[in-house]
Amino acid sequence: MGMTIKKAVRTDNVIKLQQIINELKSKKIKIGIFGSAGSHMLMVASVNEFGCHIAAKNVKHLAIPINPKAVGKSPRSFDDLFFLKDNKGDLWLCKNKGKHDLEFYYWLPTSVDIPERSFIRGSFNANQNIMQTFIEKNLNELFTFNINVDTFCNRVGEYLSGLTRKYLTDLKEPPKGWVSKAAYPGKDNPLILTGRLRQSITYQIE
Repeated sequence: MGMTIKKAVRTDNVIKLQQIINELKSKKIKIGIFGSAGSHMLMVASVNEFGCHIAAKNVKHLAIPINPKAVGKSPRSFDDLFFLKDNKGDLWLCKNKGKHDLEFYYWLPTSVDIPERSFIRGSFNANQNIMQTFIEKNLNELFTFNINVDTFCNRVGEYLSGLTRKYLTDLKEPPKGWVSKAAYPGKDNPLILTGRLRQSITYQIE
């Protein structure tokens, strides 16, 4: 005697799934630093993400602080600095420190090269497997109607921006240069000075 098994499929679930898929297709989740973080922070992020060659414009030399006392200040803030050229031709601004010692405040090159330290693309490349696992888990919740599309997008955005912040925190290569070490002693991470860059990493849903 034969047996027939029938499985009932709720057509309203098919409709709901199609609605979810259509809504999901209309969404974009962006991870990074956005305009609300301020133009200066966007510039800092871009320079470090892609690297940059910076040359002096309208002046002969850049004035790069190499002393914590000079950070955030113009050479004009000091009235006792003088120029010193070393035997390699490099130019410095320094001041007398006692009878036989000098204190260096600024290095005056004509240009500098900042190496690429990609923390956004780098994080994506390094974390693809765990990102995929997280997204698949939440897609399963979405397609079984346990969460909605907005919740899904916010979960993914929070998770990916958190991964990016962690990647930036752990970044060690290329190492911090001698100029940054001189101006910011005791800070070894090449991308963390005040923490503002890391704190500015967030997400947007469009």
